Amino acid sequence: MTLIVSLLTRFFMQWLMVLLALSGLLMVFDLLANTDNVLKFHPESVLPLWHYTVLRVQQIISFVLPLAGLIATMAVLARMVLSQEMVILHAVGIPVFYVLGVLGAATAVIAFLHLAFANIILPHSSATLYRWQEQDYKGKPTAAPITIATDWVSDGGTFM
Repeated sequence: MTLIVSLLTRFFMQWLMVLLALSGLLMVFDLLANTDNVLKFHPESVLPLWHYTVLRVQQIISFVLPLAGLIATMAVLARMVLSQEMVILHAVGIPVFYVLGVLGAATAVIAFLHLAFANIILPHSSATLYRWQEQDYKGKPTAAPITIATDWVSDGGTFM
């Protein structure tokens, strides 16, 4: 039980650090590329830049979330190998697949979080950001109406 808690603590702390670092870095690059467009109609205030950041960071987090899980898994395993913990676990009789199973369960939690985030939170913020981009970032971003589509693809009366 102590091994499981230790592995999960290491994994989720590493995952959170990688997620924040990659999201922050990509958000800085995105702001460098789009600040002029956002502030073109708002020269007296940086509040629209804050609105843009809040809407855009959700897309970036959704993009980076699985990658952060992969990097965190590799970092935890690499740290265990470098500090000889894997050898010690093998000498005690704990197979490597036990460690991989615990990390696999943690990545399944990350996958569920990604699925929920991408299907519940992200569509609304992406639609709001898209509507604001269509207006060339004029005014405040207005929330996009939530619509539930029943068809994936339809051509006239034909459902595909």
